[in-house]
Amino acid sequence: MIMNNRRRGISWELVCINAIKHIFPKAVSSRAESKNRDAAKVDICYSGNFNIQCKLSNKRVNYDEILASMPEEDGQINVIFNKLTRKTEKNFVPLGLYAILPLGDFIQIIERYVGREENT
Repeated sequence: MIMNNRRRGISWELVCINAIKHIFPKAVSSRAESKNRDAAKVDICYSGNFNIQCKLSNKRVNYDEILASMPEEDGQINVIFNKLTRKTEKNFVPLGLYAILPLGDFIQIIERYVGREENT
């Protein structure tokens, strides 16, 4: 069971990495790249100004606790990519895919986006 959970978690990390590869072509798993980043609760390296933690869960996780455990670095935005699932008799069914981040960081991203849009 634990090995299956670990394998599913690693698989979810790879899905997340592939989802952002067109934006961050050098993105890789911190397990393969940096023991320090992995220990700092950052699952994806080379993702620009984003520290990304990937969570696969069948219960709501404690977002405050996870975000607080991630590095606080100037200019970096901590984000949780969460795949919420429900266990059925045979397997896990996805309920939703979410990006969780502090509201202030989200507003900062929107301000940058709107500023870019206004200049085009």
